[in-house]
Amino acid sequence: MRPPVGADGVRYLVGYHYWAMRRLLDGCEGLTAEQFNREVGGGFPSIQRTMNHLIDCEGFFLHILGQESPARLGDEEPADGAAARRLWAERERLMTACAAGLDDPAAARAFKDPRGFETSAALVLVQMVNHGTHHRGQITTMLRLVGAVPPGTDLLMYAVG
Repeated sequence: MRPPVGADGVRYLVGYHYWAMRRLLDGCEGLTAEQFNREVGGGFPSIQRTMNHLIDCEGFFLHILGQESPARLGDEEPADGAAARRLWAERERLMTACAAGLDDPAAARAFKDPRGFETSAALVLVQMVNHGTHHRGQITTMLRLVGAVPPGTDLLMYAVG
């Protein structure tokens, strides 16, 4: 399958993804532990559980791309926004380095991922951004439900700097 964008476009989207996540983490750091862990419903019941899912999936996307992946969270799930930021930072560093090393042929090269799907690095990275956008939207709603004001994370905000 041809990737939807070339290496430059992928790097741009990955940059957006991590910019938006840093903004969202800024919004989570001001929460109390009770707000961060409060079950308010949605795909995952709390901000903490949704953030944990995002952090774990970043590791899985690294694994698909053949990169050394940080361990799954397991019993070390972050209890607050500051802990989530620390775990997120390592995944961001690894994934940004992976995207920075892509050129167009590497981005387009087809391979089978660990689940047996034929894909490309570009498609995996675009899926990572899409997945993050979905869950950032859920966390935005959850932030409102616990009485916080979520930050803006729209792509256009990133684009205009």
